[in-house]
Amino acid sequence: MKVDLLLAPGGNTRELVEAAGAAGIDTVWWVDSPAVFGDPFVAMAVAATVDDRMNYGVAVVNPLSRDLLMAAASIASIRVLTSRRVLLGVGVGHTGTSAFALPKATLAQLERFVNGMRSVLSGGDHVREDGIVERVVNPAPPWFDVEAPVGMFVAAGGPKGLPLAGRIANGVLVGGLADTAVIGRARQLVAAGAESAGRDPASVEICVTPSLAVSKDPIPDDALRESLGPKSLGPALTFRRLCADVYGPDAEVVRQLTRIEEAYKTFGSAERDMSSTHAKRLKGYMTELEDWQRPLVTDELLNLTSIHGTVKECAAAIGALADAGVDRLILSPSPQHVLEALPLLKDTITAVNVATS
Repeated sequence: MKVDLLLAPGGNTRELVEAAGAAGIDTVWWVDSPAVFGDPFVAMAVAATVDDRMNYGVAVVNPLSRDLLMAAASIASIRVLTSRRVLLGVGVGHTGTSAFALPKATLAQLERFVNGMRSVLSGGDHVREDGIVERVVNPAPPWFDVEAPVGMFVAAGGPKGLPLAGRIANGVLVGGLADTAVIGRARQLVAAGAESAGRDPASVEICVTPSLAVSKDPIPDDALRESLGPKSLGPALTFRRLCADVYGPDAEVVRQLTRIEEAYKTFGSAERDMSSTHAKRLKGYMTELEDWQRPLVTDELLNLTSIHGTVKECAAAIGALADAGVDRLILSPSPQHVLEALPLLKDTITAVNVATS
């Protein structure tokens, strides 16, 4: 199992990349949350000049806020800077659409976007719905590289999106999950999609992006909730149906996820009577809990969506994910705690390797 990092791009990109390299990380992904964090393509370009030994990716762009040709040109521009692989995560939208007050893309739009990106990034054409043909005009270095492979990963967490990912993607970004049984259900849906397209299910990487809080000593419950809560609430809005499939509709974790959905709907209804700017709707995303969110962050939620605890405890959780068949673990420390987490993450990975050797 590969162990990667998911980071928030910003002015500390150079420092983050150097720390990730020192921790032995091979691949860094950058969040695409416009106007919340910095631009992921800028971060990838900077990172490629800091450490050319790593793979870099963006997780995730969407068909509505990222123009296809512009996004493809950005990826091809970064690819010419590095000798390593560039990875592209694509989804229907979350912060990338809500920042612009846009609805999420449809699965049909997502599929067209993935197919178009794959064509342009391999030197081919993309024909828009209005008949306009798009392509990279100067595909050769020093401007672009559209010959090297770009890994295409589809973000999905529902009963329709997961089979789609199995049909069209190199890998599926299942999202912020750490529950091996729920991940197993997601794997079944991805496999069904792959088989429907005549693909080997084993050829589709299963990737999860749980939150991470690792410490030398046990972490107090309140501190753990404040650290992980801002990141763990997002996945809760995605995985209720999968959890119901696995544990039944009356399970406590399903009831808690339902309460979270209802709380967000209530908050959204109140917000529609106010300014609908992204600053109000995305305040505290991944970094800080709002008062109305704190009661929603329970032990069950954190166990579902995160890896947390001492080095030994985190190593055991990572080992369990490897045993469950996860191909790529993309750990997501809280943005404000990344630099303190990375040295301990190195110790954690070492502990996992020792335990499994």
